[in-house]
Parts: sequence; structure tokens; C-alpha cells
Amino acid sequence: MTKKQGEDINLLFDSLRKANNNYAYKIDSLAKLKALVDTLIFRDTLVQRDTVTKTVTKIITKNEPIQSRWGIGLNVGALSVIGDMVTSPSFLNQMINTNGSSIFVIYKLDKNWGARGQFLYGLIRGRKDEVWLRQSFNAGYYSGQLDLFYTTPSILKDKLNFSVTLGQGASISKYYRSSFNNPNYPTLALRNGVYTVFNSIGGEINFKLTESSKINVGTQLKTYFTDKLDSFQNTGEGDAMQYTYLGLVYFLNKN
Repeated sequence: MTKKQGEDINLLFDSLRKANNNYAYKIDSLAKLKALVDTLIFRDTLVQRDTVTKTVTKIITKNEPIQSRWGIGLNVGALSVIGDMVTSPSFLNQMINTNGSSIFVIYKLDKNWGARGQFLYGLIRGRKDEVWLRQSFNAGYYSGQLDLFYTTPSILKDKLNFSVTLGQGASISKYYRSSFNNPNYPTLALRNGVYTVFNSIGGEINFKLTESSKINVGTQLKTYFTDKLDSFQNTGEGDAMQYTYLGLVYFLNKN
């Protein structure tokens, strides 16, 4: 082995150590390292063939999955609508927290930045009290959104990190139904559904289970360009919704 070849191997080893979390670069470096060792002429006794072979084998056969940029996941949590219903004159008017669940696809742009497409389903439910009549209502809620997120470097032995998300989306709230046919009640005019767009901001705590999976706890605040999400229009200002969830993410493996 020439001195130049030995220096090249040392540089590749250093690259592998520095690129410990950059999986695409790790694959490329391992391929170059294997190709270099296969072409070496081991006539020089400064580096024994067995020493180089064992070192390369140890790195290549290390039990560590190569992570893809793509991931899929599921979140389950609670929906809470913030609107005119809770600020109207009757203190008995209220929105009722309901369950919501979402599926999503993640694409990692690099070690810290990524994008996520999410589809969410849940219910909007509330109760309106008049002087002489109480009415409850509910509607199915469907939304799709695209988020950009930033993930901090990991702490606690590479197990824990935090993410901040920012996104936009569109939603449909279909078939508002009330318990009484009061012609003056707003929900009767909304049975064809409320279509709107929204902005979203959120945060997550991520805990790594394995190299390919993690669990997350997070919350998102969505602000809407409509005042009818809670079926009640009063101030004309947009309604809002908070989605708090627990989820599981799985990243596809390349090896």
C-alpha cells in the first residue's frame, strides 16, 4: 500500500465518523472505501491486509439500518374549536372537545429540515342554549395541510429532540346537524358544509425508539379564514382550532 492510499483510507474513516447521521453520505463513503480496498496492492508491510479487511468489515456490517428520507405516521388526539360560540352572551354556549386522528407522510430535506403532508379527520361538536331552547350540533371535519418543520439537534444520548412546524391547509366541515328544527338556528343554513383555508403553527417533542421509528407528542393551532367553523357567526373574526396529539413515525429503511 502506498502512502497516498493510506492517507485516502484515513480520510474516508474520518468522513464516516463526521457523517454519522447523514445516511446518504454514509452509503457513498462506504462504497468508495470498499472500492479502494479492493484495488489495493498489499505488498507493503506497513499495513497488513487482515487489519484493513477487518476494519472495513466492522464498519460495513455494523447493525445500523440506513434511514430513508421518507417516513409515514399516525397521530391520535383531541380537537378543540375556539370561536364565537364560547364568547356569545349565553354562558351555557360551549364547544365540546372531540377526538381527531391524522395520517401523514414526511420527507426529510436534510438533517434538520423537512416537509410533511397531513390528512386529518375529526368532529366539530357544540351546544347552544337559548332562553327557551337548548340545541346541540355536530359536523364531520376533514382537512389536508402541508407543513415545513425544523428539528433541533438531539439530546439525552441522541434520544430526544424538538420540532417546530409551520404550514397551510384547507378544510371541509360537512353536514351540520342540530337537535331541533329551529329555522333561526344557523346550523340549518350550513348543512351543505363550510369550506375554508387556514394557517397552522405547532410544536412537537420527539423520542427515538429505534433508528427507524420515533414517538411524538405535539400540538397545532390552526387559524381559519371563516367565522362559521363553529356554525355560529357573531364577530366576523376567523375561528380557530387546537389539535393536540400523540403519534408514531416510521422511516423506511434502505438496507
